[in-house]
Amino acid sequence: MSRRPANGSRPISRGFGPRYLHSCGQLHKGGPDGGVFLFITADHDDLPVPRFPLGFGAVQEAQAVADMEELTARGGPRYAASTGGHLHNLLKVGYDKYIAIFVWTSQDMHALIVVAHPDPASLTHAIATQVAQGITGSEPRHSFEIADLAAEAFDPRFTQADVALHLRTAAPSPDVAAEHARIDRADALVLVYPVHWWSFPGLLKGWIDRVFTNGWAYDAGPDGKLLKKLQRLQVHLIASGGADMRTYARHGYFGAMKTQIDHGIFGYCGARVATSELLVASDAGFPASHLDAAHAIGKRIFPLPQ
Repeated sequence: MSRRPANGSRPISRGFGPRYLHSCGQLHKGGPDGGVFLFITADHDDLPVPRFPLGFGAVQEAQAVADMEELTARGGPRYAASTGGHLHNLLKVGYDKYIAIFVWTSQDMHALIVVAHPDPASLTHAIATQVAQGITGSEPRHSFEIADLAAEAFDPRFTQADVALHLRTAAPSPDVAAEHARIDRADALVLVYPVHWWSFPGLLKGWIDRVFTNGWAYDAGPDGKLLKKLQRLQVHLIASGGADMRTYARHGYFGAMKTQIDHGIFGYCGARVATSELLVASDAGFPASHLDAAHAIGKRIFPLPQ
């Protein structure tokens, strides 16, 4: 690895894999979030691994992508270029979480913004609008869709048809299949909601219950093994609460929300929670500060190189 100033501006580091992140991991992961990372892999002779469908070349490729995934979690832009054919092999055997990381942040990206509030004039809806404006403001080619669950009259009731879908004895109902399709179209999922009893409102919880289904969001095998199927998806959670932050901290409410929602739902399905924001009425500058925060979140959902 070497470091040098680039025309007197930011320092540059370079390293050769597959051990480069171990050599300079603290420099990459312990510094500020403004880094831009370029990963280049090349085609090379592959050596088979006994009793495994991938060779050593594919394993080396996978490590490069896993390193990229770790750096991506820091929130900075990332790029990848590959002249090899191993990505196709990884995809064939189900390593889809690695494939998803190889994206160019300058391409057209799409976000699904799910809103759970019955009043279109509510602060919740205003926050969702600011997120949407931040997304298109960061890059006009980016797009969004707002899923207003109340206006669309989404039915949150978990019925016998949903039980059959969970048991894999029936196909998704048309409304659930439609939700699957629009999440599949999205590169990012944004949930904007008011806090009801220290969690989701019932409408949004019902949407999660019915849409994040066995066989689509995850696979729970009869042997007890779990396959997480939403690893390509980044999630942004924006909650709006009435109590002050001291109340949330004193009783552990926000920590419980993160355990239940961030880890218990999205972590279970493999989706990466990139934003988990709680906006409360006691915040300085409320409510304008909440709209500003929402716009800033929207701008950084699909970050561009600095």
